[in-house]
Order: sequence, then structure tokens, then C-alpha cells
Amino acid sequence: MSRIVEIDEHGVLQLPDDLLATVKPRTRYMVEIQGATLIFHPDREQPFGTETSGVARSEALRRWAALEHPPVPMLTDEALSREQMYD
Repeated sequence: MSRIVEIDEHGVLQLPDDLLATVKPRTRYMVEIQGATLIFHPDREQPFGTETSGVARSEALRRWAALEHPPVPMLTDEALSREQMYD
């Protein structure tokens, strides 16, 4: 089925009600760009914090904390002193 939709001057794409009947509100989509063609795929990954249980959120936080982070230089006590903060 092909339908014509239009993007308004604010970049908002509005779909007809009959197309939205099968989509839950706030559903996220990944957009694949192929030339002048946009292809929408449902986003399978939920944003952090939207998991349904506290256990799932804590597991997601543990996975994030276990990721390798870029090395950062340690700040010396002198760099953290009150006098240095106002220079």
C-alpha cells in the first residue's frame, strides 16, 4: 500500500489516522536514508530508564558502568584547591 504524506514547514511528518491505528503512541523508529528515500524501521532498543522494572533498570545501569570509558587525567589536590578555582 502506498500513501502520499507531506512534511510541514517545521519538519513534522503527519500520518493519516488509518496508518496510525496499528502503531502505539510514542513508538520510536530508526530512519534509513537511501538517496531521496526514507525507510522507517521500529527501534528495538528502548531508551535508558524506560524498562518496566527496577531490576531491568539496575541491570542496564550495571551494563553501562561496565563499559570501557576513555581515560581521563586525574586532578591533583592543588588543581582542586579553592585558590586555583578562581584563577
